[in-house]
Order: sequence, then C-alpha cells, then structure tokens
Amino acid sequence: MYALSFLLHFRTIQNEEGEETVHVVLPLDVLLDCLMLFYGPASTAAGVTTGALTGSSGDLRGATTAHIAFNGLGTDFELMLEERGIISVCRMATFEPEPTTDLDFASSPVTQQLIIRSEWLRDAFNELDPTSETVGISMSPSRPYFRISTTGDTGSTEMTYSKDEHLDSFFCSEEHENWYKLAQIQRCKHALSLSDKTKIRVNQRGFVSFQFMIPTDADVSFVNFLFAPQSVPDEL
Repeated sequence: MYALSFLLHFRTIQNEEGEETVHVVLPLDVLLDCLMLFYGPASTAAGVTTGALTGSSGDLRGATTAHIAFNGLGTDFELMLEERGIISVCRMATFEPEPTTDLDFASSPVTQQLIIRSEWLRDAFNELDPTSETVGISMSPSRPYFRISTTGDTGSTEMTYSKDEHLDSFFCSEEHENWYKLAQIQRCKHALSLSDKTKIRVNQRGFVSFQFMIPTDADVSFVNFLFAPQSVPDEL
C-alpha cells in the first residue's frame, strides 16, 4: 500500500534578491477529503480541523470557491471553502518533502526506441508472470533486438521480437537491459488495450516511455506513461 502525497510549490517575494520557492507536502487523501466537504460526509481524517462558520444542512451543490493560505515552513496549510454563503475552514499539517527522482525524460538522450503493433505487446503483457516483482526490458543492435522478461515463483518468462517481423521501426545505439516494477508497468494495460501501435523509448538513465496511439472517431489520440528503473544512476 502506497501513501500518496501532494507536492505544493509556493513562491514569495522576500526582498530585492527576488523570489524564494518553498516546497511542502500534504497527504493527498486528507486534501481530497477537504475539497469534497460540500459533496459528501464530513471528513474524519486525522490531523484535520474543520469548522462550519455558518449555514445549514441541505443540498449544497453549486459553485464553490477556495481560498488558500500558508505562512511558511512549520505552519499549517489553510483551505477555506465557500459555497452559497456557507464557509468551511480546513487546516492541515504540512511536511517537508523528501528528495524526489528527476522525471525529466528529455534531460538525457534517447538510446533505444521502437514502434510495435500493440497486439504483439498485449500478448507479451498477458504472458508476464504475475508473481514477479519486476519486468526486464532489453533492446540490442543485434538479435534478440527486443526482449521482455520476468522471473517469478513459477519460473522465468521471456518474449523476444525480431526487428524485421514484429517492429515497425527500431533504433538502438547501445545494448542495455533495465528492470522496472511490474505492478507499475501493468498500469498502462488499459491504454494498451485501446491502442493500435505503441512507441517505446528508453533514455540513457534507463527511464522508459510508453506512448500509445489510440484511434478515435475524430482523430488519433496519444497516451503517455513514464517509468523509472529500479535503480537510477546519479550521474551519466
């Protein structure tokens, strides 16, 4: 179970030196409870103080306005909601964020790239061992050009794809295999099921980008997923 959080960026004018950016973290479930005060039961999440300053029960659905206030590190984040003259104030404790992984895919050159028909990739996803924690994605300038593999309680699974038979386009400047959380990769299965083709790109840091081309009645839409490898080099 993952504890989701919401990262906020505040910019304040201190003096002639310019702007100072303050980063704080809020628990995402607590923030969502506060934002939904007028659309569901009162929040009972720990660490939240709410108070209806005026108003009565009934159908409160309508245009809701929000005012936020924050006085700096160590203070509470205040969210004031107003709808039809009813005001509610939520105060949430803030936390200093932990260092996060740089997710800028473009900051590192692409070393591997291919386009494959999504039906081939769907078959591969269906064959992945669900007991495996990780999935390996490998590209090579020589055979096997593209490989997806897992290792779980029931053994190993490996799918290989020929450049000429299975791939619409292929580029690989260096051979490398990266490993990713299988549970995260599986999150793109719905977009994969709707798509005709899939572009897979891997940059020098091992980050992999899945871009799904999905046909619609009017045009073609693209859905992108970005995944970090199990270990990210500090510098490349």
